[in-house]
Amino acid sequence: MINLNENLTEVKNYLHLVNQNLDNITDKNFDSTMNEINSLTKRIKQKGNFIQQNFPKEQFKNESDTIHNMIKQITNKLDDIVERKKKEQAKISLDLTKLANKKKLINYQR
Repeated sequence: MINLNENLTEVKNYLHLVNQNLDNITDKNFDSTMNEINSLTKRIKQKGNFIQQNFPKEQFKNESDTIHNMIKQITNKLDDIVERKKKEQAKISLDLTKLANKKKLINYQR
């Protein structure tokens, strides 16, 4: 018989790996890390669908709260990464605008 606890543990392990990958993400490893996260996300969805189809919700209700909290943590980390990148982009944009203005001033002075 299929064991619910094993499946839930597997989902938690996948979520833990996603969380770790987000902690270790840098500009240099961004693409490879995101590919790994996408792969893990697919596995989580497959396992989640399997659990929902094969077990009554009452059996995994307690664990679903824990899983939901893990997902919230991951979502918050992703939001933080996006926010940090937006700030970097705004700073770069401001720097480029300053350079363009400086170039215009130099051209006007000629």
